[in-house]
Amino acid sequence: MPLDPRNGSNNMFRPLAHETNIQGVGIMYRVINIPHIFNILKNHDFGGQTCRLKISVADNLLNQNKQNVYLQLEKGKAISISSKKYDVEIRLDIADFSSLLMGVVDFSSLYNYGIAEISSARFIDTIDRIFHSIKKPICITVF
Repeated sequence: MPLDPRNGSNNMFRPLAHETNIQGVGIMYRVINIPHIFNILKNHDFGGQTCRLKISVADNLLNQNKQNVYLQLEKGKAISISSKKYDVEIRLDIADFSSLLMGVVDFSSLYNYGIAEISSARFIDTIDRIFHSIKKPICITVF
């Protein structure tokens, strides 16, 4: 516990309580069909990277999302493949994969926090480049 939990606002609640924080709830993106999202993004440039990628996703809500997806990336273009050969595998939960795909978080951060795994650490920079986004998602909907 912090020695002083107040947030510096000096706001008081009756009868006698200090404000300690302000919280907000925002939009959480969730991929509901992994192969289809890569089909939709077939013209997207995934960082100009070339590699064969296996994405192993866990999903406790939608069983159809609990799967392995194999992609061939050629100069940044993602092609779904039937071959089970890959250069690198990443393993993560669907919530983290959705955030990664949206460009909200870098793979290296997920890896450093211990919530994503990779078969070979030498590919961390490659995975970061694949999912890097200059423009982060925004929401202008008031709710």
